[in-house]
Amino acid sequence: MIFKKKPNRSVYESKIWKHISPLDRTHLILVAEGLKPMAYCSFLDIKDVKDYLSSELGILFDEARGRVEFYHMGNYVALPNRTYTIYASEKIRDSHENASFIRRLFYTDLTGKFLGYPRCCRAEYMKPTVQKKFNDWIISHFPPRAFTFQIECVQAYLSGETIPEEFWFRMPSQTPCSIHCKSTIRLLKKWKQAIYKYDREAAEALKEFNDREWFKKYRQLAENLKKKGITADQFRKGHIFRR
Repeated sequence: MIFKKKPNRSVYESKIWKHISPLDRTHLILVAEGLKPMAYCSFLDIKDVKDYLSSELGILFDEARGRVEFYHMGNYVALPNRTYTIYASEKIRDSHENASFIRRLFYTDLTGKFLGYPRCCRAEYMKPTVQKKFNDWIISHFPPRAFTFQIECVQAYLSGETIPEEFWFRMPSQTPCSIHCKSTIRLLKKWKQAIYKYDREAAEALKEFNDREWFKKYRQLAENLKKKGITADQFRKGHIFRR
């Protein structure tokens, strides 16, 4: 938990709040509640709205980047959106910005830390061990860049193993080091509880996003492998498919 100003939670029930996309609201909640030091999210490019949320939730908006896009509300209203970095405090913002002048590997690790990701997952992301664990045939199924977490998900679907439900509440940019990572599971359990507590619609949106963008693909790949007669044990060993 990050020490910061207590947010005015009545904001979560406001009309302004409902004009923000549910997926982006998950980022805002976690930063506002001190469960995440920093987040990236697309947000209303309207100064008065940003000032209001910054004041009421005790968060900072910084680094607007990319072109303005329009988020549609209903059939008629289109509101301008832009991607921002959101910080839980000035100290975190200053530390992150100052680190941008340091060597790239350190900056990448620090960014992952401020995004709330465990050390083991940051290490796996920066220096993947996937080449040591799996052969080229297995890795080729996960373009453009394979990670252990992805491959383990497919293995789990092939073998009928249950993937912890907490992974449906990871952030879009988050790559856990393993489906068995206890640090990530504990973290995501806290995130899930907070998001459901303050915005059930946003929680369901995050769950649906992760299922559509990731787990649906893993299930489909597992089904395709089964149709080819490939068992979970064969996929796990992999050596019989070496070229």
